[in-house]
Amino acid sequence: MTTTITVSGHLGKAPELRVLPTGKEKAEFSVASSRRWLDKKSNEWQEKTSWINVEAWDELGLHVIESLEKGAAVVVAGRLEIQEWETEDGQKRSKPVLVADDIGASMKRATVAITKVQRSTPSDSTQPDSGWAQDEEPF
Repeated sequence: MTTTITVSGHLGKAPELRVLPTGKEKAEFSVASSRRWLDKKSNEWQEKTSWINVEAWDELGLHVIESLEKGAAVVVAGRLEIQEWETEDGQKRSKPVLVADDIGASMKRATVAITKVQRSTPSDSTQPDSGWAQDEEPF
């Protein structure tokens, strides 16, 4: 069972495309997610920003590279993973990463023009690509 996490915020910098030795592609970027509240004791606004590292793989990652830039307001849904590695001097490190299942532009303060991606279908197929496998219920 996977728990989905949703984060909204702004891209801290332009997404970067990484190509693994296997040829698999991913986009990496970070999202600044801020919250504001009124401190009742001081009667002043307070703000806390959390930076979330995000990975978007394959086609989703390519769409991110083509569509998003630094400062873009986004909503990211995905699963949280802890990436672990060891440095050259033997120190163990880890960091949380949100592996995106879906990413959308936040329309709180912006409008969006959507361009549908054309997918190629097998030449013997007469059915349009609905996005669902033939043996799946669409809902």
